[in-house]
Amino acid sequence: MSSQSVGPIKLNLAIPSMAEIMAAVERKKQEQIEKLLNPPVAPVSVPPVMLNHAHCHPDEDSLQDMGDLMDEYEDELIARWEAEGGFQHIPIHHDSTDWKEVVTPPIQNLPVARIKLSDEQSSATSAMINGDSFCLIGKAGTGKTTTVKEGIWMMESGHIIAPMHDTEGHKYLIPGSLGIVCVAFTNRAINNISKSFDLGTTRINFMTIHKLLEYIREDYSYEDPETSELRSSSRFVPSRTELRKLPRGLKRIYIEESSMVSIELHQKLKAACHSGTQFVYLGDLQQLPPPYGEGILGYKLNELPCIELTKIYRQAAENPIIALAWAISRGEKLGKEELQARYGHYKGLNDPIRITFFDKKIAADMAAIVMGKFFCQLIDRKVFDPIADIILVPFNGGKKNKKGEGQLGSDELNRAIAQHISMRDGKETHEIIAGFQKHYYAVGDKVLYNKKEGIITAINKNGKYIGKAPLPPSVDLHRDGTYHAKTSAGASISPEQMSAEDVDKFLLAIMDNPDDDVSNQASHIVHVKLIDEQMEDGSHETEIATRGEYANLLLAYAITIHKAQGSEWRKVFLLLHNSHFTVNREMLYTSVTRASQQLFIMCEPDSFSKGVSRQRIPGVSIQEKILWFKNKIDELRRKIAAATAAKKTLKILDEEEEEGE
Repeated sequence: MSSQSVGPIKLNLAIPSMAEIMAAVERKKQEQIEKLLNPPVAPVSVPPVMLNHAHCHPDEDSLQDMGDLMDEYEDELIARWEAEGGFQHIPIHHDSTDWKEVVTPPIQNLPVARIKLSDEQSSATSAMINGDSFCLIGKAGTGKTTTVKEGIWMMESGHIIAPMHDTEGHKYLIPGSLGIVCVAFTNRAINNISKSFDLGTTRINFMTIHKLLEYIREDYSYEDPETSELRSSSRFVPSRTELRKLPRGLKRIYIEESSMVSIELHQKLKAACHSGTQFVYLGDLQQLPPPYGEGILGYKLNELPCIELTKIYRQAAENPIIALAWAISRGEKLGKEELQARYGHYKGLNDPIRITFFDKKIAADMAAIVMGKFFCQLIDRKVFDPIADIILVPFNGGKKNKKGEGQLGSDELNRAIAQHISMRDGKETHEIIAGFQKHYYAVGDKVLYNKKEGIITAINKNGKYIGKAPLPPSVDLHRDGTYHAKTSAGASISPEQMSAEDVDKFLLAIMDNPDDDVSNQASHIVHVKLIDEQMEDGSHETEIATRGEYANLLLAYAITIHKAQGSEWRKVFLLLHNSHFTVNREMLYTSVTRASQQLFIMCEPDSFSKGVSRQRIPGVSIQEKILWFKNKIDELRRKIAAATAAKKTLKILDEEEEEGE
């Protein structure tokens, strides 16, 4: 069944009576509900695996529309909520014509798929061909990418989708390519899906959402709320918007790793599309959910039809990494004995999976030292490539349990590995002061900036910085801010001083840019070249110069499992310690499925058994998990209603206070 989202409400303000307006709204609401409850039959036969969910639930645009409506007709809507006992969504379609279900006519002589598809995959390709928007969900190895690939091939072979001869000045869409684009939040996710396509014959586009929307850097001014002074800054904004839409020939958008796409970014993407554009949201409900309110997939699961792929391909089933992921998702017993029975015969460095158990309990601080040295040895032995491979841990570190015990985190491992590499290669470590924080980086460091991997190519002093002088750079400066013993014993270390030339540059910078917030500048500018990624404006290099930007810069030899979502590495090292007291099933599944070729696990004997028993999204079936998202949406709706009621109360109190004065 075709599903249609709800646009902004337009009311004819020429109607003299508010009562007449609300009556018209009520009539329109009842008409639409009647159509939703009694939809026409779709032309393509869809097997029972197509799950139709409550289409009256609002999407993220509707939630925004609620806020706009509440601002304009607050009194009437508050009274309505009180009378009807809760929040009521009023879906009014934005077109001036009557709302109608779009029925796609049956397609004749449709090419058959090149491979045998399951019933679920056939349902998905039929929906793709009909132009229906839907969610395509499946675990690792169920063929989500294969399904999309075959659906596109069928449309291309059957001449169902026309090429875009006119890309209307778009910088990245290829003229003559099909009116289809596969997008994702990160380049790494795009690279993963594009590898499955024959790019020499398939004429479709692959790019990040930011690239599709042609983000550009924009300078702007704002008023400082504390000083009322006018400040200047820059930001990335989309050049494709509701006022300058994407080409009309772009008819279908398929979103890979859709749980990683924020609601805000999705709203911008949707606003730039023409009416009738098909959206397909690909995702895996077994992975970690994004922080609620940020990911679009949860909303779409309750708004659109959902097709779940449940059959695992033979090739994937024979992969021990995929087999472990499925065992985790099913909640199977995975104690030390079970894991050794399944994977104990893998002992070589070239085997696809290898599991090592800690022999005895070891404190988190000592474990950090031991594991740091261990990974440095793996680097020297060329078992661990610090650029191409990754270490995954549940947390950054720093958190403590009720007993006051700390956690083994990525921060400690990163400092140990970065120090080892910089000393081995003779690279100077720089102390960088950004606000109240001190950071320690060297050229060649692997970093994560705004969720994108990169390499530091240069570190220069910032001519706009004024403040406490940092320590001088040195090959003997450790990542904790202390100097190596041989340096501290043989030399007197003092902070790096500003030369007369530096002072002159700083004064000139202030004269040239009097509105710049100098206090926000860091002591150094770090230049980063991204790995298989690009910035919002399409560039592959960026500069970090302010304390706000440094807050988003991290060493990235080891990262948290949350930050690994949407990415994939050839070799993954998963580290689970007894201090990781909140590991759950989704966390284990996500970490295991990040490995494309090899997975090395170092854990406690009970790490997996404890983790599998905990779930972030309760349930095993898709229906149970979607119910969890539905309850979250209902909770958000209640919060909106409560916040609006509170706003109404405060407004009344303010009016009474003004009258009293």
